[in-house]
Formats: sequence, structure tokens, C-alpha cells
Amino acid sequence: MRDPHTLEFQALQTRWRCTTHHGKFCYKRHDEITASEHSELDPKALSDWATAIVNKTHFVDVDNPPRSLEWDTILNPRRRKSSGPYETLGSQHYTPPAIHVHMPNNSPRRSLQSNHRYYDSPTGFVANHTPTRRRVEPLISSPILLEHESWAAFDGDGLKAFIAHCETKFRFTGTGFQEAYLKLRDHEIHPDIMRGKPVEWYEAKGIKSGIAERMVQSFNKWYAKMQQE
Repeated sequence: MRDPHTLEFQALQTRWRCTTHHGKFCYKRHDEITASEHSELDPKALSDWATAIVNKTHFVDVDNPPRSLEWDTILNPRRRKSSGPYETLGSQHYTPPAIHVHMPNNSPRRSLQSNHRYYDSPTGFVANHTPTRRRVEPLISSPILLEHESWAAFDGDGLKAFIAHCETKFRFTGTGFQEAYLKLRDHEIHPDIMRGKPVEWYEAKGIKSGIAERMVQSFNKWYAKMQQE
């Protein structure tokens, strides 16, 4: 009798045998993508995938691959143009995300143009211009959440953790949330990007209206809880 790993390995070979690239196994996000977007699965990748299925890893089955930094690289051909299939954050090709800092109006680094001198007195007196002070509402800000200890069960994937939260909250047994996860992952969406996004933003990513509404309904409270813990 064959062991479970071998059975899952063979099932993956049958499922992802490529009809375009002879003798190879390729993952395709959907059947209509071009051949250049196929993600080749070598024996090690198939073996790791089979192991994840046997270990009953969340969201992983013969149609849905594991999620990790390595797998993000394997499944996204655009990231592999100049690197091997197992590129990680430590690679020289990794570019950290840009962080934009918005300086308030009373910052010491504000433009010096606001302190110019001008002649506006009827007598020709030279005066220093002091800009009219406006009442500025305080900005409500919160730290960017890039990791959380509760995400460890999801290989550090915050997006996957949120999807699991939605499935539990709404007692959802269909594939709608998993499909939403795959679409957001394809757009390289991190939970921090999702803050304050409306239903239309999710729908523009290809997510069904009902699922988008549930995600908007629960995201802010979930994210705030993650920040407080």
C-alpha cells in the first residue's frame, strides 16, 4: 500500500501535468493565462506541496498550493526573471517596500517659502510675513502592522489569517473567501493596504460583492484588535 505522501504527490502530478510544456508540471492560476505565466513545479516543489496536504495545512489541497515566501516566488514568474525558484527576503534581489512619511505643516522641515519677506505696508515698511494659523484636526494614525504572533499558524501570512477569521466569523463553508485570498495575493496585497478600503475596491480586484461586503464589515475591527494585542 502506498503511503499518503506518494498518493498526494501522484495526484498533484495528474492535476498539474502541463499540456503546453511537454513533460513538465505547471501551476496555472486559471486556464486562460498565457504560457509565459505558467509556474513550473519541479519535484521538490511537488513534494513540499504533497507534504503540506498530508499535514493538513490550512487552505492547502490539490488545487491550492502552500503559502510562504518560497511559494510566492515559485508561483509568481515575474519575481523569477533574475533569480532562482527559492528566492527569499535575504536575497540581493529583494527590494523593501517604500515607506512614505507625511510631515505636518508645523514641521521644522517645512518649506522656507512660508517665511518670506514682502512689502505690503502703505508706508513701504518691510515686514515678516506670519502665515495665518488654521485649526488643524489631529490626524488619527496607527502603526503599520507587518507581522503578528497569531499569524505564525499561517506561515506569517496576515492576509491568510484574515481570510481564516472571516470564514470562522461568518461560518462560511464555500470557496468564496479562498478565491478572494488568491485574487488579493495575486495583486500582492498586504493587510496594511486594506485599511479603510470600500467594497468597490475589493470588487475591482475581482472579488464577489457578497464576499467583499463581509470583508469590509469585519476588517477594521480585526485589524484594530491585531494592533492592540
